[in-house]
Amino acid sequence: MESGSTAEIIDGKPVFIFKRLSEDIALLSRCKEVALNIETVQRPEFPTTRFNFEFAVTDESVRSMDYFFALDSVEEKALLTKIWQDGAFYILFLDKHGEAYLKKVRFTGRESELIGEAIRESEAVLRDPEL
Repeated sequence: MESGSTAEIIDGKPVFIFKRLSEDIALLSRCKEVALNIETVQRPEFPTTRFNFEFAVTDESVRSMDYFFALDSVEEKALLTKIWQDGAFYILFLDKHGEAYLKKVRFTGRESELIGEAIRESEAVLRDPEL
């Protein structure tokens, strides 16, 4: 796999793993700031919560990556809950050669509210899949 993303709990910590090309990893390792945008997306297949990461890599350059949580998944709800409880998560950038860069990200009160809303929506969907 050249590129892609996943999210897991590793050693008790929520981690987003982004696999990218070596050039992207080198650029992202110089990231100055990470902005997190959170929104619920109603897809025909299943409802999701989108985490959009915006990486400020230079004063004029921003890279954007997405991760979608399936709200009808018990595992994804558990991961969202862990992120919310910790108030932070890690981002691990990997390339195909095994080069890695790890960054811890803390989120704001507003982002915490949005994650809490996503957890409540996930609980509702898991109770009634027709929602």
